Amino acid sequence: MCLDNLTFKVTRRDEEALATALRGIFEQRSDEFLQFLSEHRGNFPNCMSPAGVLREIFEGIQVEALVVPDTNGFPEMSKTYFNIYLPPPTRDSDGHRRWMRLFQEAKYPTTRGTGFAKIWEGCEYCHGRDHPRVVCPFLSIPNWPMARGL
Repeated sequence: MCLDNLTFKVTRRDEEALATALRGIFEQRSDEFLQFLSEHRGNFPNCMSPAGVLREIFEGIQVEALVVPDTNGFPEMSKTYFNIYLPPPTRDSDGHRRWMRLFQEAKYPTTRGTGFAKIWEGCEYCHGRDHPRVVCPFLSIPNWPMARGL
């Protein structure tokens, strides 16, 4: 998932601050997550309770800033998004879509703006879902057919 509309800086410290804020927001919604996890937690050992799985997921939150340059050549118009990575509780594709909707339909009030989900359509080059093609990591591979400068 990717969050938009936040003014955190592109630093490891701010990424950690956002991860901490998200843990608090998610904990406020823990009943909703526990209900989902009572049915969908196949990526975790059967002996783990839904609460134990939820704790593992919250502890595994990672945040990475993503700066997307303006494609019209105006560097000052670059936009910063924040990719949020969580351990997935299930391998079931329908369950995973339901899990993602729990996050994508929410608002994320923080001290630096109220974030909302930005859903990338998927990179045309690598098919990744956490970035647009303009920042695809494949573009930096030497001699890759779509690499910059070729």
